[in-house]
Amino acid sequence: MVAEPNGARADEAKKKRRVVLRDPEPLLNSDPSKSFNPRDGDAVVIDIGSSELRAGFSSADGPALRYPPLVSRARDPGEDGRRKNFVGYEALHTSVRSGVRSPFEANIPFNATLLERLLDGTIVALGLANEKKIDRPFVLTEPPCQMNNSRAFIMEVLFEGYQAPSVCLGVDGLFSYMYNMYSSTSTSSLSQFNDRNALIVSSSFRATHVLPLVNGRFHAACAKRINVGGDHATEALARRLRLLYPIFAPALSYDRVNLLREEICYFSSNYEEEVNRLQTDPDYFDQVETAIEIPSQEGTKTCPSPEELERQRKLRAEAGQRLHDMMAARRKAKATTEVAPKEVERKLTSEEVHRVESLLSELDELETISDMKTAYEDDYYMSLSRRGFKQTKDLEDAVGKKEAEIVSLKEELGEELMAQAEEKWRKRKFEDALLETPDPLLTADQLKEKRKVKSIRGAAEARERVKLQKEEERQKVEAAEAELRRQKEQDPDGYLRRRIKERDDLLQRIKKRKAAREAGSDRRSQAARNRMRLIAQQIMPENGKKMPDDFGMRDEDWNVYHDMQGGDTEEEEQEEKYLADLKAEIFELAPHIAALEEAESRGAEKLYYPIERSNELDICLDRIRSTEIIWQPSIVGLDQAGLGESIDLSVSSLQGATARESLVKEIFLTGGLMNTPGANARLQAEVRRVLPASFSPGVDLNIRLAKDPVLDAWRGAALLAKIGGQELSDSSVSRSEYEEMGPEYLKEHFASNVYYQTPQSDRERDNRKRRR
Repeated sequence: MVAEPNGARADEAKKKRRVVLRDPEPLLNSDPSKSFNPRDGDAVVIDIGSSELRAGFSSADGPALRYPPLVSRARDPGEDGRRKNFVGYEALHTSVRSGVRSPFEANIPFNATLLERLLDGTIVALGLANEKKIDRPFVLTEPPCQMNNSRAFIMEVLFEGYQAPSVCLGVDGLFSYMYNMYSSTSTSSLSQFNDRNALIVSSSFRATHVLPLVNGRFHAACAKRINVGGDHATEALARRLRLLYPIFAPALSYDRVNLLREEICYFSSNYEEEVNRLQTDPDYFDQVETAIEIPSQEGTKTCPSPEELERQRKLRAEAGQRLHDMMAARRKAKATTEVAPKEVERKLTSEEVHRVESLLSELDELETISDMKTAYEDDYYMSLSRRGFKQTKDLEDAVGKKEAEIVSLKEELGEELMAQAEEKWRKRKFEDALLETPDPLLTADQLKEKRKVKSIRGAAEARERVKLQKEEERQKVEAAEAELRRQKEQDPDGYLRRRIKERDDLLQRIKKRKAAREAGSDRRSQAARNRMRLIAQQIMPENGKKMPDDFGMRDEDWNVYHDMQGGDTEEEEQEEKYLADLKAEIFELAPHIAALEEAESRGAEKLYYPIERSNELDICLDRIRSTEIIWQPSIVGLDQAGLGESIDLSVSSLQGATARESLVKEIFLTGGLMNTPGANARLQAEVRRVLPASFSPGVDLNIRLAKDPVLDAWRGAALLAKIGGQELSDSSVSRSEYEEMGPEYLKEHFASNVYYQTPQSDRERDNRKRRR
């Protein structure tokens, strides 16, 4: 009854989708050393978003720079401690990130100083900092219904600071729509947008906008804004996961959760129905559930930005140069004060010593035979015969050959090393002669030296025996392991039964030992009395007679300590380790049996036990809950209408049923959050639900998603600059118009905001702030 769910859980774990929680890779950073080589007349295109700034030149296919709109001002340690502006990923460096700030508040640029520093950093990164004036048109994006004072400040920076010839401002969502419509048609003019009717849904980082486009113009009076975007969805998911899995809270950083949301979250076509289905359908629950693998601290690697890599490279180069200079100075000082050190003396290897001793021993034996010719002629010829020599000339040739080999070896090793080897050989020869001489023939000093040599050689022989014994034990262990592998391959079932029986026997021995130890804690028990008897026997021998002091001569004598000891011994620790290995092997061979036995052994023994997958967390409902906040902001406590209601309010505020009906026939989705899977189906269901019953059934909804919801706004602005001509001129504010009309002047076009004059009271308030 227990093994079946565990087996089902194992199968489920295999089929479950798995995602690794990781750090996002940095996008294109600002690199001052990079050369973009723009063409003459290329416009500078900047998409100033609250989550990411994208900048480049109009002739490019995509932005050259992409980084977060963050600014920090701190002292640069590499430039004499001067204060410097750090922009983008540079502002996130550990040395300057404490003062990082963003010029945006709820998708609206509000800090003029930070915005100026951000634009300055962008111009420097594009390689335009050395020009006295930037003689290139500027095309910038802005949020819908941009405030006049924010727009005025941007115009002042571009015209007064950069000496720009013209500036064109447009809404990011409208630029994205223009680019996608232009790419899907064969015309090369933008005049086709003069009579377009569409409803544009732009969901960005901090807000979501519903932008009605009527007769090719943005109808700002009917636009709607929801203060919910991708940032809120990420924060909702992060708070939920940290609440459910507090142990993983340090690993669930904002950037990681944001990347996780983009990978696994989706829009549900009907949230309430899907929640009910997850509660009632286990198969569907298992299908939706996703396992998130949390990397360990050792395996987690951060991905440094190119600026950080360049900074580390420069630091390493400087440190290496300082070390090189310091070592050069030290060598120079040492050369003038000290004599150059001698080379490290080379030592003989064991193979070289054996080779020298072998040659010298053979030469000595041959010379001994040669010396026997005059004194012991019979022994001389017998020795020649034993060595295989037929005549004296053969012996002389062998002696000459050995001497030549010794001379060659001496040239190879050198005189000093050869002398050392000969000295060792003579010493060993003397020791051999000393050991062979009977004790009565030796003096007292010679006997002392003989005992010393005998002890040294005995210890060496003992070490060699131990080495051979260990080698034999290793071979026996390898043979036993090979035999186990053979049995495992030939008879897996029988092998498993034998291993289980071996584990059970070992468990019984361990339990008996623990029971005996627990019984021994009682001083009146039989085990305690046996230990006391052993101790008394060691103190007072039997019959009061003095026993011979031969304790330790037999191996069984040492068992008395094992019997007297009350704690764990080395043998018990080895048995515990072997038991753990047996359990692991049995679990590998038969996981279901091991799980069943483990479940049966639990219960009263353990109330809490560690989870099986300690580095994973499961996500199911939160895959749709975190993105549902755009349709139901009340989930995160925002008292606002959802996207479906906002579309209804925007369409209903238009005058004329024909305009409303034509507007919903074309709905365009753009922005990072709209890149979430399921947006098209959910929006179609929401629009069908909120449309009036008079024309809802007969309307054919055409919902389109941008090719690239993130970058198409920049590409649309670049498209306007690339086409240029009269269309760009009619959409841009020239320098003469800026000087005549002032910084708040705006030229309306198909992708721009609608100009509303700032009320007089607000003007007076702004003027008082500037005078202060």
